[in-house]
Amino acid sequence: MKFENSLNPEAKNLKTYFDGEGSSDVLIKNPRLVASGYLMDDPAWSSDPHVHDFVELIFCTGGHGWTTIYNRDYEIGAGDLIIHNPNTPHHESSDLDCPLEFFFVGLTDFQINGLAPNMLIEERLCPVQKTEGYKEQFDIFFVELIKETLYRKGHFQLISEAICACILALALRVMDGTPVLEEGISSHSIRIKEYIDQNFTSDLNLSQLSSAVYISQTYISHIFKAEMGISPIQYLINKRIAYAKQLLSTSDMSIAQIATECGYDDPVYFSQVFKRLTRFSPKKYRNDHKK
Repeated sequence: MKFENSLNPEAKNLKTYFDGEGSSDVLIKNPRLVASGYLMDDPAWSSDPHVHDFVELIFCTGGHGWTTIYNRDYEIGAGDLIIHNPNTPHHESSDLDCPLEFFFVGLTDFQINGLAPNMLIEERLCPVQKTEGYKEQFDIFFVELIKETLYRKGHFQLISEAICACILALALRVMDGTPVLEEGISSHSIRIKEYIDQNFTSDLNLSQLSSAVYISQTYISHIFKAEMGISPIQYLINKRIAYAKQLLSTSDMSIAQIATECGYDDPVYFSQVFKRLTRFSPKKYRNDHKK
């Protein structure tokens, strides 16, 4: 049986050596798989507005629909890659006449060089990217990931997370190609968000936020909610609780210590807020998620 070389018809023999030159240090910490799955043949499907404490990638394989991110709508269809950084308010909906089909994966515990832990895309870049020439590769990676997590044969977790690293690397390649600057979010909202991201563990309220970014409290609340789809205080709380989840699952710090580390002086109040947002007490969450 004759082998047809589809990579390079002129190459009869090929051997490549790697000496370490040009190796990438972009992905400086590999991802841990949190969730994966797919959607197909469900015309009435739509998701409620929500946030995750992990990054979510959605790869559309067919159909037509919309994703709403920070209160802004984007059309999505086959070949689109939607990237939700942690704590990003979003929801998706499907066109009844042409229902969406997609794969999704949730990842955490990774780091891209130059970005905060678990961040995949810069906030100023468009969260919907065209995969174009890489559509087939994304499809292969996601199909193999679903097979590994579905059948769970020997070493499936190691193989699954290796595939996830490939998906992250391919997403970075797509974004390196033609990054699209985000429009429609004002510099005010970006400044507010960046300040909260950098100071969410400190004693921070709306008055202090107003003084720090030189914008009135009323205007801060109005513009941030209008452009981001969430109030600045709720965004602050989401950041704190996401950090608390991380500490509960990875450290031996006491609940009181974690409360202080997340910006809460009163551990009882911290526990109340944590349970309101997660439906679990901090102790219960730790018992279920401790690594």
